[in-house]
Amino acid sequence: ISIDAGGVGLSVVDSLGEYTYDAELDITYPPMKSFNDERMAERCGYSDALPVLYTIKATKELNHDIALTLKNAFQKKTIQLPVHDLDGKDHLIDKKDFLKKDSETQARMLLPYTQTTALQNELINLEARLYKGYIRVFEKSGKRKDRYSSLAYNLFLFKQLEKDLKKPE
Repeated sequence: ISIDAGGVGLSVVDSLGEYTYDAELDITYPPMKSFNDERMAERCGYSDALPVLYTIKATKELNHDIALTLKNAFQKKTIQLPVHDLDGKDHLIDKKDFLKKDSETQARMLLPYTQTTALQNELINLEARLYKGYIRVFEKSGKRKDRYSSLAYNLFLFKQLEKDLKKPE
């Protein structure tokens, strides 16, 4: 899981570093800690914490690299998003007996397409500027960039893992 560990994100990292009980399923989930930043990992006080968080403390250089990684992935078509929600719904109706499902199941089936459409709209509303030699991505007034950040950070993590896998052992 890649996560912004700066600002408000730090409290999320700390929350993920605790045991979490799900009363509905009667399951206790173990804490999670950073695997790429020793100081962030030390914030979690449990020795059995799962090292699954790729914590990112963004700098202008890192944000630049992350933005370029996403841009290149779209240009080279190494990333493919699900289709728009209207096309997704048509596909579900044609192939998955969508109309025979209850409303909760329909909503769950549509969710990837709905989120994709929201991501596409968010990406369209972002602005990028070159500032002191670095690309800076920011949202227009009243808009968000949460989905962009999630996609871009996770893609950046995947690319880092890919590089590690390609290293000769």
